[in-house]
Amino acid sequence: MKLLGNAETAVQVEKMVALAKAKVEANIVLLEANATLEQRMQVRQTYKALGAQSNIEAIANAAVEQLPPDVSDEPVDEDWRTRFFNIAEDISSDEMHQFWGKILAGEVAKPGSFSLRTLEVLRNLTQKEAEIFQKIRQFSTDTGNILKPSKVSSGLDDFGIIYREILILREAGLLMDGDNLNVTAMLPAGQSHVGIGFNGKCLIFVPVKNRTSVKLEQIQLTSSGRELLTLIQPVINIHYLNKLADYLAQSNIVTKFGNLDAPLDTYRTIGNTTD
Repeated sequence: MKLLGNAETAVQVEKMVALAKAKVEANIVLLEANATLEQRMQVRQTYKALGAQSNIEAIANAAVEQLPPDVSDEPVDEDWRTRFFNIAEDISSDEMHQFWGKILAGEVAKPGSFSLRTLEVLRNLTQKEAEIFQKIRQFSTDTGNILKPSKVSSGLDDFGIIYREILILREAGLLMDGDNLNVTAMLPAGQSHVGIGFNGKCLIFVPVKNRTSVKLEQIQLTSSGRELLTLIQPVINIHYLNKLADYLAQSNIVTKFGNLDAPLDTYRTIGNTTD
């Protein structure tokens, strides 16, 4: 009987708390209804200002944590700074605070790293779009070109990038239109290969049969996309590189991979079943 009494008491307490909460909420509604238009406007403006200040401080703190050891003595452009913090006021998610903190840290370290156009692209960038861009970073050269490992659409379906995601990045202003953009690289005089920086290392393309150029099919990042490459830690996807090498081999091009500025004989040939 005592246990039953305690249970009944708990239910009664819950009902009392719920009733009291309802009365408080009703009183708040009445107070807001009785407040003047000016008073309600002041409350809304104060609430908005507090939120904006909280967002700015979160991004500034994230930037401080990500500043590199060497920072330029050149000040950040005043127009850039004004535009940045006007946008930062409305960035509310923790993930995007970190992302925008990287932007601010990069601009403080080297003014001119991110254009006003890039800020506007970022302003409309969703969390999903940012995540797709992070995924696609591993396939980009240091100059913002994604070399296609096949003729099928983007050629990246086997690596977790579906074509719809390519379209999303185009709509976001990070990729240029066109699936079949080509670049022809001429061999420098006296050299037998063409080199391209790739995620901190280097890809070497060696044409055979006395060819003097290398034709590469690619998807290109926009200028904003190229600027944002620096925000993401590069990752080497050797399976992608092997597929790219196999595809280029069909055009009599040998692909090698190695460290930047290392002697050519230290590079290893990739493709086929090489891992």
